[in-house]
Amino acid sequence: MSVLRAIAAGSSGSGVPTTRNVSTSGSLTGGGALSADLTLTLTNDSVTPGASKYYGTDSGGVKGFFALPSGGGGAGSGTVTTLSAGTGIVFTPSGTITTSGVIAIDTALVPVLLSSALATGAVVFAGAGGTLTDDSAAFYWNTAVTGGTSSTSLNVDTNNDFNGTDSINVYYQVDAYLPNSAVVDAANSSQVPGLSVSTSRGTGTSPSLSLANDLIGKVGYWAYSGASPAYNEHANIKAYVTGATANNLGGEIRIATKADNGILATALTIDNSQGATFARYVTINSAAVISGGLTVVGNTTLSGTLTANTVVIQSGASVAGAISVVGSSFFSGTLTTNKITSASTILVQAGGMTVTGNTQISGVLRGNSLIATGSITTGAVGGTGSIIINGTTSGSATITVAAAAGSTTVGLPSGAPSATNVLQANSATQWGWVDNTNCVLIGQVFS
Repeated sequence: MSVLRAIAAGSSGSGVPTTRNVSTSGSLTGGGALSADLTLTLTNDSVTPGASKYYGTDSGGVKGFFALPSGGGGAGSGTVTTLSAGTGIVFTPSGTITTSGVIAIDTALVPVLLSSALATGAVVFAGAGGTLTDDSAAFYWNTAVTGGTSSTSLNVDTNNDFNGTDSINVYYQVDAYLPNSAVVDAANSSQVPGLSVSTSRGTGTSPSLSLANDLIGKVGYWAYSGASPAYNEHANIKAYVTGATANNLGGEIRIATKADNGILATALTIDNSQGATFARYVTINSAAVISGGLTVVGNTTLSGTLTANTVVIQSGASVAGAISVVGSSFFSGTLTTNKITSASTILVQAGGMTVTGNTQISGVLRGNSLIATGSITTGAVGGTGSIIINGTTSGSATITVAAAAGSTTVGLPSGAPSATNVLQANSATQWGWVDNTNCVLIGQVFS
């Protein structure tokens, strides 16, 4: 409020003439002639409006004092009805947005923040000089994967090739490195560089026990086919949970390959007892020493020697070196080798056995046929050796020696006998056929 007091003009000529008026407009009231005191006020003024009030109008346009919006300090909520473009801001439509539109950064400011304009899917990182930049040829977020297993993918060093089919695609190779000095425990996979694959039943936040034969993970190898499907899986390595101990199960590795114009099939299984089973043949270009048993489903080719506790080969076997077996041996097919030393039984079920060197068998030898270019030794101390020859329809003949066999060498005749021939010692080590008419009987003949 403001009080104007009129000072009457005296004879001295000082003061405001009482004939003058004070006029008011807008929200100000209380004007009039200066012949009396005047009080100027606001429309709907109040002597004590209270704290945190502002003078203005309400939603109906009525003037007066009203409470400030909650939050104080001029903060509050409301609707912006008008925006004007400023430095670095571009509006669409241009000028002022009064209803709806688009606010964007002025392209003139891009060189200030970025080394170049961004491509769709680019991943931004700090470049030289502190500017923001991207390198879509090396690091790219692709949201338009076609023919893959995911709708988006991260491509690393793909040289502008964004057609990977998985969530993360690497163009060249992945290197995991950790200096040996930082490896706390080489047996702990979390302390060494490498790849870790894990799984569970349930979910990641609420896992439950894995069960036997659950697939833990797989590394697959794919190649472009030029047909449908575009990519074929040609080989893989899978890890499985196996065993019967609920919270301490074992593990198994299965390696599969795809036959030409065929399908994927398991080629090698390494089970939870650390045993290895091959689906078909095995080729070893050097000597093989197996402390446990060896089981092979297919053919086996070994360029060196084979030393094992037991050998089971469910097809043919070719060993360029010697075979030394402590336990039993079983071959479904043909066995070809240089030398055999066995402390137990050797069974060649279907094919024959060809041995170019010496053969020594402490146990039983059974086979379809045996060809040995060297010597054959059967028996050992505590057990007399023998050769059993089975008849075609029934019966068998056994060739053996006395328990105290001595050191006798006998050479068989070189030709077939005639109807009246008998064996005769021609020398200390050689037998021959002679006609029985030349035999001299000593002693008595009983009829």
